[in-house]
Amino acid sequence: KHIYDSLSSVDFISKNNPKTILDMGTGGGFPTIPLAILFPEINFYALDSVAKKLKCVDGFANELELKNVYILNGRAEALGHDKKHREKYEMIVTRAFANFSPMLEMTMGFLKEKHYLLAYRGPEHNLEDDDLVLDYFGGFAENIFHYSLPTEETRELWYIKKVEPMMPQFPRHIGTPKKEPIILT
Repeated sequence: KHIYDSLSSVDFISKNNPKTILDMGTGGGFPTIPLAILFPEINFYALDSVAKKLKCVDGFANELELKNVYILNGRAEALGHDKKHREKYEMIVTRAFANFSPMLEMTMGFLKEKHYLLAYRGPEHNLEDDDLVLDYFGGFAENIFHYSLPTEETRELWYIKKVEPMMPQFPRHIGTPKKEPIILT
Protein backbone atom coordinates (compact mmCIF):
# COMPACT_ATOMS: atom_id res chain seq x y z
CA LYS A 1 0.00 0.00 0.00
CA HIS A 2 2.71 2.52 1.00
CA ILE A 3 4.89 1.72 -2.01
CA TYR A 4 1.99 1.89 -4.46
CA ASP A 5 0.90 5.21 -2.95
CA SER A 6 4.47 6.54 -3.11
CA LEU A 7 4.89 5.62 -6.77
CA SER A 8 1.74 7.40 -7.96
CA SER A 9 3.89 10.51 -8.56
CA VAL A 10 6.42 8.84 -10.90
CA ASP A 11 5.02 10.18 -14.20
CA PHE A 12 4.83 13.75 -12.92
CA ILE A 13 8.36 13.62 -11.50
CA SER A 14 9.67 12.19 -14.79
CA LYS A 15 7.97 14.95 -16.77
CA ASN A 16 9.29 17.78 -14.55
CA ASN A 17 12.77 16.36 -13.90
CA PRO A 18 13.61 18.21 -10.65
CA LYS A 19 17.17 18.15 -9.32
CA THR A 20 16.03 18.24 -5.68
CA ILE A 21 12.99 16.81 -3.87
CA LEU A 22 12.18 17.49 -0.23
CA ASP A 23 10.06 14.83 1.49
CA MET A 24 8.30 16.79 4.23
CA GLY A 25 7.59 14.58 7.26
CA THR A 26 9.18 11.49 5.74
CA GLY A 27 8.34 9.20 8.68
CA GLY A 28 9.45 5.71 7.66
CA GLY A 29 10.85 6.91 4.34
CA PHE A 30 7.79 6.94 2.11
CA PRO A 31 7.84 8.22 -0.59
CA THR A 32 11.60 9.04 -0.43
CA ILE A 33 13.06 5.52 -0.54
CA PRO A 34 10.95 4.10 -3.41
CA LEU A 35 11.39 7.30 -5.44
CA ALA A 36 15.15 7.50 -4.76
CA ILE A 37 15.52 3.97 -6.15
CA LEU A 38 13.73 4.96 -9.36
CA PHE A 39 15.40 8.37 -9.72
CA PRO A 40 19.10 8.05 -8.80
CA GLU A 41 19.82 11.36 -10.58
CA ILE A 42 17.59 13.34 -8.17
CA ASN A 43 18.76 14.35 -4.68
CA PHE A 44 16.11 13.50 -2.07
CA TYR A 45 16.04 15.29 1.28
CA ALA A 46 14.09 13.42 3.94
CA LEU A 47 12.89 15.86 6.62
CA ASP A 48 11.39 14.76 9.92
CA SER A 49 11.42 16.07 13.48
CA VAL A 50 11.85 12.55 14.94
CA ALA A 51 15.50 11.43 14.87
CA LYS A 52 14.59 7.76 15.45
CA LYS A 53 12.55 7.67 12.23
CA LEU A 54 15.35 9.31 10.28
CA LYS A 55 17.85 6.78 11.62
CA CYS A 56 15.71 4.04 10.04
CA VAL A 57 15.45 5.94 6.75
CA ASP A 58 19.22 6.46 6.74
CA GLY A 59 19.69 2.74 7.45
CA PHE A 60 17.42 1.79 4.52
CA ALA A 61 19.26 4.20 2.22
CA ASN A 62 22.65 2.80 3.27
CA GLU A 63 21.49 -0.82 2.95
CA LEU A 64 20.18 -0.09 -0.56
CA GLU A 65 23.35 1.90 -1.37
CA LEU A 66 21.34 5.00 -2.25
CA LYS A 67 23.78 7.87 -2.62
CA ASN A 68 21.00 10.38 -3.36
CA VAL A 69 19.21 10.39 0.02
CA TYR A 70 20.06 13.08 2.58
CA ILE A 71 18.67 13.27 6.10
CA LEU A 72 17.33 16.51 7.65
CA ASN A 73 16.38 16.37 11.32
CA GLY A 74 14.37 19.37 12.47
CA ARG A 75 11.04 21.14 12.56
CA ALA A 76 9.60 22.55 9.34
CA GLU A 77 8.57 25.70 11.19
CA ALA A 78 12.22 26.42 12.10
CA LEU A 79 13.97 25.19 8.96
CA GLY A 80 11.45 27.04 6.80
CA HIS A 81 13.14 30.32 7.80
CA ASP A 82 16.72 29.02 7.34
CA LYS A 83 18.43 30.55 4.28
CA LYS A 84 19.93 27.14 3.45
CA HIS A 85 16.42 25.78 2.94
CA ARG A 86 14.15 28.74 2.14
CA GLU A 87 12.97 28.50 -1.49
CA LYS A 88 15.75 26.00 -2.34
CA TYR A 89 13.84 22.87 -3.45
CA GLU A 90 12.49 22.17 -6.93
CA MET A 91 9.81 19.79 -5.71
CA ILE A 92 8.27 18.83 -2.38
CA VAL A 93 6.30 15.69 -1.57
CA THR A 94 4.04 15.28 1.45
CA ARG A 95 2.22 12.14 2.48
CA ALA A 96 0.21 11.99 5.72
CA PHE A 97 2.04 15.09 6.97
CA ALA A 98 -0.64 17.51 8.19
CA ASN A 99 -4.05 18.91 7.36
CA PHE A 100 -4.16 21.13 4.28
CA SER A 101 -3.68 24.64 5.72
CA PRO A 102 -0.83 23.71 8.13
CA MET A 103 0.76 21.59 5.39
CA LEU A 104 0.82 24.55 2.99
CA GLU A 105 2.11 26.91 5.66
CA MET A 106 4.97 24.57 6.54
CA THR A 107 5.95 23.56 2.99
CA MET A 108 5.59 26.51 0.62
CA GLY A 109 8.54 28.42 2.11
CA PHE A 110 10.91 25.59 1.10
CA LEU A 111 9.73 25.51 -2.52
CA LYS A 112 11.23 27.52 -5.37
CA GLU A 113 8.77 29.69 -7.27
CA LYS A 114 7.21 28.05 -10.36
CA HIS A 115 7.93 24.60 -8.93
CA TYR A 116 5.64 21.95 -7.46
CA LEU A 117 4.37 20.58 -4.20
CA LEU A 118 2.92 17.08 -4.63
CA ALA A 119 0.41 16.53 -1.84
CA TYR A 120 -0.91 13.00 -1.34
CA ARG A 121 -4.43 13.33 0.09
CA GLY A 122 -7.49 11.32 0.94
CA PRO A 123 -10.82 12.30 -0.64
CA GLU A 124 -12.20 14.21 2.39
CA HIS A 125 -11.83 17.96 1.89
CA ASN A 126 -13.63 21.11 0.80
CA LEU A 127 -12.35 22.37 -2.57
CA GLU A 128 -13.68 25.89 -2.07
CA ASP A 129 -11.88 26.33 1.27
CA ASP A 130 -8.75 24.71 -0.17
CA ASP A 131 -8.61 27.22 -3.05
CA LEU A 132 -8.70 30.16 -0.62
CA VAL A 133 -5.86 28.88 1.54
CA LEU A 134 -3.85 27.86 -1.55
CA ASP A 135 -4.05 31.40 -2.88
CA TYR A 136 -3.13 32.83 0.54
CA PHE A 137 0.09 30.79 0.65
CA GLY A 138 1.04 31.50 -2.99
CA GLY A 139 -0.07 28.22 -4.52
CA PHE A 140 -2.34 27.07 -7.31
CA ALA A 141 -3.78 23.56 -7.70
CA GLU A 142 -2.79 22.88 -11.29
CA ASN A 143 -4.19 19.35 -11.35
CA ILE A 144 -5.58 16.62 -9.13
CA PHE A 145 -4.77 13.00 -10.00
CA HIS A 146 -7.37 10.53 -8.67
CA TYR A 147 -6.33 6.93 -8.11
CA SER A 148 -7.18 3.82 -6.10
CA LEU A 149 -4.86 1.67 -4.04
CA PRO A 150 -4.97 -2.15 -4.37
CA THR A 151 -6.93 -2.04 -1.08
CA GLU A 152 -9.63 -0.09 -3.00
CA GLU A 153 -9.00 3.06 -0.93
CA THR A 154 -9.28 6.19 -3.05
CA ARG A 155 -6.55 8.81 -3.03
CA GLU A 156 -5.69 12.09 -4.68
CA LEU A 157 -2.34 13.51 -5.63
CA TRP A 158 -2.49 17.30 -5.83
CA TYR A 159 -0.05 19.07 -8.14
CA ILE A 160 0.32 22.47 -6.49
CA LYS A 161 2.39 25.06 -8.31
CA LYS A 162 4.01 27.85 -6.33
CA VAL A 163 3.03 31.02 -8.18
CA GLU A 164 4.06 33.68 -5.63
CA PRO A 165 6.78 33.98 -2.97
CA MET A 166 5.84 32.87 0.52
CA MET A 167 5.15 35.72 2.94
CA PRO A 168 8.22 36.09 5.20
CA GLN A 169 6.28 35.66 8.47
CA PHE A 170 5.42 32.06 7.54
CA PRO A 171 5.70 29.45 8.81
CA ARG A 172 4.76 30.62 12.27
CA HIS A 173 6.40 29.33 15.48
CA ILE A 174 6.76 25.62 16.20
CA GLY A 175 3.39 23.99 16.77
CA THR A 176 1.31 27.02 15.81
CA PRO A 177 0.33 25.97 12.25
CA LYS A 178 -1.28 22.75 13.52
CA LYS A 179 -2.77 24.23 16.70
CA GLU A 180 -4.09 27.39 15.03
CA PRO A 181 -4.50 26.67 11.30
CA ILE A 182 -5.23 29.56 8.98
CA ILE A 183 -8.85 29.17 7.90
CA LEU A 184 -10.23 31.49 5.24
CA THR A 185 -13.91 31.70 4.33
